[in-house]
Amino acid sequence: MGHLIPSIEFAKQLVHHHHFSATILIPSAAPPTTAQKKVLQTLPKTIHYIFLPPVQLHNEPLSAAFQIFLTVTLSLPSIKHTFASLSTITRLVSLIVDQFGIDAIDVAKEFGISPYLFFSSSAMSLLFCLHLPKIDETVTGEYRDLLEPIQFPGCVPVHGRDLSELFQDRSNKAYKGLIDSFKRYGRAEGIIVNSFVDMGEVAIKALFVNELGKPPIYSVRPLI
Repeated sequence: MGHLIPSIEFAKQLVHHHHFSATILIPSAAPPTTAQKKVLQTLPKTIHYIFLPPVQLHNEPLSAAFQIFLTVTLSLPSIKHTFASLSTITRLVSLIVDQFGIDAIDVAKEFGISPYLFFSSSAMSLLFCLHLPKIDETVTGEYRDLLEPIQFPGCVPVHGRDLSELFQDRSNKAYKGLIDSFKRYGRAEGIIVNSFVDMGEVAIKALFVNELGKPPIYSVRPLI
């Protein structure tokens, strides 16, 4: 739900202000929940949704983040099939993925469709994601053991011990999956961030600096 709701709110802006129609593809590893059905029933007629066939995850214990990545990866054949079907009835112009759907960019490129990343969190969080792969290459050991704070452009210094649990075990599959996905952000044609200059001026300006091979950044307001 935490990923579905921001996607819906962004789709509403495209429909209401730019006269697009939108289709939301929802990968899952289980049948739709009551909460999902309830929020989807409120969509305007110009926003459609498709629940992709549920995928089968491994039996081994997985973190929530890795489950989402794996669900999207296993859903790629269904996404490709859905794209092929949609392309016969409408003109597809863009695929917009969230942070965990970055693998689907390959499908968009295969169909000649412009892929974008909608980053629903803050500008500072996006800076963290863009710079962490570089930090990962230069830092040895666990972040929680670092004596000095980690410096990110446009961000306050962050003690390694204060990073979330996902980043506290660098040998973990979830951590490696996150680093790989952060590296692939540059494959999008643009990154749409859920913020604006007056909300985080230093972070937004740091995002506009042309480095790290990242695509153009578009700050679009806070979608609540």
